Amino acid sequence: MRAVGKVFARLAAGPLHDHPIFKRVLTTQVSVSLGQQVTSLALPTIGIIFLNAGPMEIGILAALPWVSSPLLGPIAGAVVDRLPRRPIMVAADTGRFLCLLSIAIGLLVGELTLYQLYVIAFLFGSLGLFFDIAYQAYLPANFTHGQLLQANSRVELARSPALVGGAALAGLVISGVGPARALFGAAFSYLFSGINLAAIKVVEHAPAPHKRSLLGDLGSGLVMVARDPILRSIATATAVSNLGVFIFSAVSLVFAYRSLHLSAGLIGFIVAAGNLGFLIGAAAAPWGVRRLGLGRTLALSQLFLAFSLFFAPLALFGMPVVMLSGSLLLQNLHTNVYVINQITLRQSITPREIMGRMNATMRALIVLTVPIGSVLGGYLGTTLGLPQTMVLGGAIALMAPLFLLAGPVIRLQGTPRPAEIVPATSTAAAAPSPATVSA
Repeated sequence: MRAVGKVFARLAAGPLHDHPIFKRVLTTQVSVSLGQQVTSLALPTIGIIFLNAGPMEIGILAALPWVSSPLLGPIAGAVVDRLPRRPIMVAADTGRFLCLLSIAIGLLVGELTLYQLYVIAFLFGSLGLFFDIAYQAYLPANFTHGQLLQANSRVELARSPALVGGAALAGLVISGVGPARALFGAAFSYLFSGINLAAIKVVEHAPAPHKRSLLGDLGSGLVMVARDPILRSIATATAVSNLGVFIFSAVSLVFAYRSLHLSAGLIGFIVAAGNLGFLIGAAAAPWGVRRLGLGRTLALSQLFLAFSLFFAPLALFGMPVVMLSGSLLLQNLHTNVYVINQITLRQSITPREIMGRMNATMRALIVLTVPIGSVLGGYLGTTLGLPQTMVLGGAIALMAPLFLLAGPVIRLQGTPRPAEIVPATSTAAAAPSPATVSA
């Protein structure tokens, strides 16, 4: 088994296996992925089975981890650009460890309420926001332009088996020992991630000194995104897609438990099978750009993502495991192709000193529709019906590619070289060229 692990680690790292921090980053992402799989299944399961939550309550629970992005995103970006990124990631992982630990203990002693679950879900999402923005700013500072797409793809490739195995393990553990003990394991995956990041020996370069106030820094990220038509197109398309997807996903687990009467173990298997799409998407992301160009790859991945949502409600007519697994596999495949390419592009073209604010602004705009979709999905699931709500979510997601086709994004062939970026000497100059930027 150890030999197999070494072979996989080398394949996942590829030409970057000698990079001074890549193995640490890789290990961290795999560990966090395992924790995320357990957490994403355990929290709604606790709400549905132990706290008797309905579609509306589960929709609110699904929304709360995302509310922090539009509320705190610009602040998080300004903080990340002012402070070293690695300590922020370590602190966020430690906080997430404590959040999950508190839920597990509360459930074991019988003191957990739905409102406590809501508060912890919001805190957990806020810590994840700071981690993600710091991570997306930390990575391009430690890899060359040529290594960045490869690093992002290799990390996703390595995470994919963790997503598949973690989902299956989550279902089995929750069914076998209960969600409380499962959350103990998930909590320690975040603690391990924090310890692993803290052990990195490479000295992080200090952020450039800031002459503007914190309020001025918040505005510069918003101005950068507002002035660039490609960033606006990507933000709009992704926000519309997220609205449809999260209307769909707000009721999908309730649909599986209550309409199809599936067990947590079987749902874990479905998620594991669907998460194979992450593996395929990670491998296909660079290939799609080489064959189709960046703009077409982004547009087609959004189109096929929307179509994949329509398969899940068909599970009412038979073969529920096949239909749900197939729908989720296609969702994850096209999501990963889209996410890897658009994140790599914006990392490649954004000046390092504004990286955190750009990521935070884009995240705030893109994620704004996630809690809206989650709450709206919960409401519609209660009033309109579960399968009807899922179909409506797919129909809304179908509009997302139109914003990519109507603007300059569709003409992009690949990420620009650093030489093509105009250095940021002012707020106006901080905006990359519209001809070469995506979100």
